Amino acid sequence: MGDIINPVEGNSFVELVEAKDTRIFVDKTDFIDKTNALLNTDGKLLSMTRPRRFGKTVTADMLLAYYSREYDGQKIFDNLKISKKRVLPGISTNMMSFIST
Repeated sequence: MGDIINPVEGNSFVELVEAKDTRIFVDKTDFIDKTNALLNTDGKLLSMTRPRRFGKTVTADMLLAYYSREYDGQKIFDNLKISKKRVLPGISTNMMSFIST
């Protein structure tokens, strides 16, 4: 059986990205693009339902890292799928400035 990576403190997504060269890492940042498409629509409420141990916390931490000020300006998403996507007009990678507009 493999190692279960689910740190108690900190952002598990950031820790996984930092260790992606030494561990198995599956880039699921295309979920951010799907989330961006839902913003400012009637479907803006999002529910992630998956069985236990299927990455709900890591996915939530990924969204937190993408939209929060805490990670603003860091190079976390360089070399991941989402870095190759065009940022949609009106979508900010800083959720606080997005909410205030």
